[in-house]
Amino acid sequence: MQRSVVALLLAAATAPLASSNVIGIDFGTEFMKVALVQPGSPLEIVTNTVSKRKSETVVAFVRGERLFASDAYGSLSRKPEQSYARLTEYLGRSETHPSIETLRTKSYFPTTTRFNESRGALAIAAPKSTTEDYGGGWDEWQPEELVAMVLTYAKDITRAYGGNVVRDCVITVPMSATQIEREALLAAAELADLRVLSLIEANTAAALQFGLDRKFDEPRKVLFYNAGSESIQASVVEYSTFVEGTKVKNKTIGQFEVLGKGWARGAGGFHVDLALAETIADAFNEQWKKKKKGKAGDVRTLARPMAKIRASAKKTKEVLSANEKIPVNIPSLHDDIDFHMMVTRKDLEAAAADVLAKAMQPVQDALAKANATVDDLHGVEIIGGGVRVPKIQEMLRDFFAAGRTNKSDPLELGLHLNGDEAPALGAAFHGANVSTSFRVRKVGMLDYAQHALGVRMTNDLYAESVREGGGLMGFFKGGTKKKDDGDESPEDWHKRATLFKAGARLGAKPRTIAFHHDADIVCELAYDDVDKLPPGTPKTVALYNISGIAAFAADMAKQNTTGQLPRPKVQLSFTLDASGIASLSKAEVSVVEEYEVDAPPPKAEPKAEDNATAENATEANATDDAEAAEAAKDDDKPAEAAAEAPT
Repeated sequence: MQRSVVALLLAAATAPLASSNVIGIDFGTEFMKVALVQPGSPLEIVTNTVSKRKSETVVAFVRGERLFASDAYGSLSRKPEQSYARLTEYLGRSETHPSIETLRTKSYFPTTTRFNESRGALAIAAPKSTTEDYGGGWDEWQPEELVAMVLTYAKDITRAYGGNVVRDCVITVPMSATQIEREALLAAAELADLRVLSLIEANTAAALQFGLDRKFDEPRKVLFYNAGSESIQASVVEYSTFVEGTKVKNKTIGQFEVLGKGWARGAGGFHVDLALAETIADAFNEQWKKKKKGKAGDVRTLARPMAKIRASAKKTKEVLSANEKIPVNIPSLHDDIDFHMMVTRKDLEAAAADVLAKAMQPVQDALAKANATVDDLHGVEIIGGGVRVPKIQEMLRDFFAAGRTNKSDPLELGLHLNGDEAPALGAAFHGANVSTSFRVRKVGMLDYAQHALGVRMTNDLYAESVREGGGLMGFFKGGTKKKDDGDESPEDWHKRATLFKAGARLGAKPRTIAFHHDADIVCELAYDDVDKLPPGTPKTVALYNISGIAAFAADMAKQNTTGQLPRPKVQLSFTLDASGIASLSKAEVSVVEEYEVDAPPPKAEPKAEDNATAENATEANATDDAEAAEAAKDDDKPAEAAAEAPT
């Protein structure tokens, strides 16, 4: 028999109930799309205040007014110092992150960043012109604040569109988003008074939207290619079905599983724009130099002209998707110079050659991780604004044609989804599934984490129990801890364990580790595969100070009069939720005492005359005996449960 004494160290909070309406937000680096699901209504895209189905993720502060969407985007060219764009690039990152360096050195945004010591994270400088109309008193914005403003705008346009206030949402993230970046997005949503039911990767949301009305009798692999503004992402997804039902009726349910992922940062449409902007800037510098007879400077150092050049490069790229050439005209670009230039599609492809060279790497990585080849694919779906670039589609066709063994059965580039809206619609449907307010068609979904996560535990050197010599070993079975040369000091004690391997399923059962210890500890949750992390990603995910172990051990030591109690046993449980965030969910410490109990003597065999009496017993008496026996069993159960229950 065991007697268990357990101390609860950490308790998880219960989540509040969801509201009746849910939105899916595809929060991209350049645009945001919002999809709304209401009881009794189909999924629909929310239009903004100017009736557009997508809104720029930009916020600007002009003359005491806060601008969003196209109004804020327009201010990027007129007042770039008072406008903030590409906000997701700043979330959860340091000022030395490669993406921040790119924004500073290659995109020529006037936005400056700094390290905020009080919060230990990146902050964005706020010119006086952006704060004085709001009372002033501060000189920087936190990235989460600016993102929260855009998310609040999403709530406002949803209320104007649907007539109801919406709090519950599901937000998309890129597959390369680290845990710290995801947590920063959740913090921004909290500032916007949004309740995030789950985060979902953009490609997974699109795959969910694709599978809503499709059921395949045989497993079917589909590759999703997503060329966005910042990065290119590819996912290999396998669709299948399973039967669910009762004895009366069976129902076939569609499901899909993400088998492999690949991504490439710095390969999206924005970087094609920057490559063309460099060409335009060089051409203008030549014109400027000729007009000023060698006394001109470099237009890249001027925020407003470069903002105009970026906007012109973006528009030129979009027009060249359908045309072979286009004139570029920028009136009064700088120093009273009207800029004119002819750009062809070949010029664009040559300027962006380094960017386009990365376009196929995500496909190769996704196939490799899925342990699949081009011959294993049954379809390809392309989404994202970047796939409109003809060169991207040409490279995709060439890649799949070269990898296909049966040349008579080529893979076509599927356009069955709305490339701009599919992730938002899939996110909204996922929100309806997660919410308790809807009954929707069931679709199974399995996604995985890309990076391995482990835990490292050390003694809390600031805890009193460690400062005074470490632990209470002398009070427990095993004797007093000796200070031999080969023994570890409290400062040297540590343990490591891998919690979630690369490819671990999101939302799987918690992982629990157990060990004997009697001092307070520090627990570090960190990535194991550092070499495979996106550049600039810190190794440590979270730090936990777990206290109460030493106090519990001291309390048990006072009760250990026989000296037979074992050392306290610590159990830590970790979860990897559906949003891809790992955390310590529960910590317990216990002491289990084992002791022997003499078995009762065997009962004597009944005599023959007793058997005869039993056979002549009435049915009522037999029933009473049976009930008494069951009562006896029930009397034993609570005592056993009480012995195992936590105190």
